[in-house]
Amino acid sequence: MLDRGHVDAFSVSFDGSNVFLSVNEDVTGRHVQREPSDVLFHVKPSALTDVTKRIEGIETEGFALPQSQRDDLLWPGWNSMPVTQAADTAQVEIQIDEVSGPGSVFLWQDSLSGEPQPVASSGLRLGAGAVISQEEPAHVHANWLFTDEGIYQMVARARVIVDERTWESDPKTFTWAVGALVANENDRRGDESDSKSMGEAPSAGSHNASDLEQNDPVQGATFEHADASATKPGEAGANPTEAPKEQTTTGQTLGSSANPQEQCIPTEITVPAAGRASGSHTISANTHVHPNWVFAAPGTYRVSLTQTAVTKTGKQLNATDTLTFHVGGNGGNATSGHFDVGAAVESGNLVMRVKDDRSQPPVWRKPSELVFGVSDAAKISAPEGIDFVAKPGEPVWIIGATQMKGVPWVGANTQHPSLAKHTTGTVTWTVNAVEGPGAMAVFESGSFGQVVGSRWFSASGDGAAKVFVGKTASGEDCELSAEQIAEIERAGGVVAGSLARTGTDDVLLWLGAAASLLMAGMLLLNVARPNSRQDS
Repeated sequence: MLDRGHVDAFSVSFDGSNVFLSVNEDVTGRHVQREPSDVLFHVKPSALTDVTKRIEGIETEGFALPQSQRDDLLWPGWNSMPVTQAADTAQVEIQIDEVSGPGSVFLWQDSLSGEPQPVASSGLRLGAGAVISQEEPAHVHANWLFTDEGIYQMVARARVIVDERTWESDPKTFTWAVGALVANENDRRGDESDSKSMGEAPSAGSHNASDLEQNDPVQGATFEHADASATKPGEAGANPTEAPKEQTTTGQTLGSSANPQEQCIPTEITVPAAGRASGSHTISANTHVHPNWVFAAPGTYRVSLTQTAVTKTGKQLNATDTLTFHVGGNGGNATSGHFDVGAAVESGNLVMRVKDDRSQPPVWRKPSELVFGVSDAAKISAPEGIDFVAKPGEPVWIIGATQMKGVPWVGANTQHPSLAKHTTGTVTWTVNAVEGPGAMAVFESGSFGQVVGSRWFSASGDGAAKVFVGKTASGEDCELSAEQIAEIERAGGVVAGSLARTGTDDVLLWLGAAASLLMAGMLLLNVARPNSRQDS
């Protein structure tokens, strides 16, 4: 029985010849694959709500499982990402052949407009013959509502379509116990009456975290590991022995210039900053969630975050790193597909990593390897309720809580194996600073018609920062040395791209113009005499 935690109720996999439909759960382990007939989904009595009576098209109370995770309830979704192991491009369909039970089942997603969005061909109500279609493999969560207490069953099958060829799975039966549990297990379909209780060790046919290096296409299991060699040619990190070279906005490799004899000089410039940044959010252990990322203006944003975890012995671990987003236009090397910002423990230290699902198995990358390109495919008019980012009707660019075609889908993840091994598993994100041309915010969608749920962090969009960059005498971009950066920071300055070092108090971030010019002059004098210490 599963009554809380993350579950992919419909997990679709494909080995090139066969399609498999199973249950993938993170409750008793990590990515444990089960036969649907072995699983009883329990929707607790505490899920009963009448808030859904106010949603147009639903207008009834019932037992609701929200699209955003609640730690005390089951969080069911569906996932077809394993299909990409055998097919780079594929369309996936989940067909519901039968729905039975004492009441109706509704299935929908929240939207920034507040209007419920159907996810099945049958509309908001899930009925026999309904099809959940995916133009490409994806991981999805939605709102579920069961109107009455009792036992519900769904018979479903999955289809994979590649180049006009179709493969289909065997039909599977999924059983839901809604409200108070029915004691008589014979009410369940079939002879499999021994429900798996939460916390019980997986059966011999199941997979758990100890199987991380395996792939079992028959069970449809996908296990994640940081194997950069699995990356497709041409992607960032494709050569595991060579770190990707950081690029300037002009396309030159940092540290190079038109004239290699020219010195790299610390030069102060003013850059737009997203103003005061504040907020934090704690992500539960062994889960993965997708908030909304909203940007109010086109341009490049650098979001500095500190992640905090606690070891099993009580020691606090911290990791600070920067995520980069290019908003508007066609920049970036991560412009679509599924990504999760996570954390890992390496050599006893916490490090930020990004799980890149564009290849299977996924690759855990350093944040510096990726620039998320948020093109105009993400541009919408700001809805009511997000005034902390933009006024209603103003243009905004959004990475949504639900996947959008042509937009990178960036979530948060606490499922790296090393995190569970060395820490309690929960990770807190705290924003340090944001460089960018306007306001931005990260928040979860509200449940059942509310636009905004939990707010993670935001930046006000009313700031400007004086920072140092490397320039040659002829004005070419170049890379400052570690010694030059240390000298700037000792003098109280800020190097572009490293606002994370300064904390969230903008008043203390930047020097006044006169003091900055004086420091710049001292630095220039120091750079002009690089060997003065050796000569003395």
